Amino acid sequence: MDWEEFAQTLCRRFGSREDSVEEFNKLIQDKSVDDYIERFEELRSLMSALNPSLTESYYVSSFISGLKEDIKPMLKILKPANVLMAFEQARWQEEPNNALTRRSRPVQHSNTTFNSGRVTSNAPPTAFNPNRMEGGRTHSDSLFE
Repeated sequence: MDWEEFAQTLCRRFGSREDSVEEFNKLIQDKSVDDYIERFEELRSLMSALNPSLTESYYVSSFISGLKEDIKPMLKILKPANVLMAFEQARWQEEPNNALTRRSRPVQHSNTTFNSGRVTSNAPPTAFNPNRMEGGRTHSDSLFE
């Protein structure tokens, strides 16, 4: 099979050359980094077959440009040398973002809400009494029992 037959086979399998290029150029991360990487790699293989002169830096730039806005700036700063480094660095950036998302969501437990390290209660406010024990009794009450 020569190059032209191979390209035609790819186009029949994955759509026209223009459709594939357009999809690759418009690819954005809408789920996890790993999902984005998987689709990026599928389209990258097709792009490489259709246009073997595309450089590694082109693919790195394309990958970074499709990342979510909370990940993209750090990869621009890190300037990965190749696509595999970009993949790994994007995964590293996704982890702290996931942790921050989990941490900033309020977790409701009965009358107490935990949110970003602050504890708030939905119970009515009461005066603090260091001598008051559970059940409304004081320490001095327990001495006489």
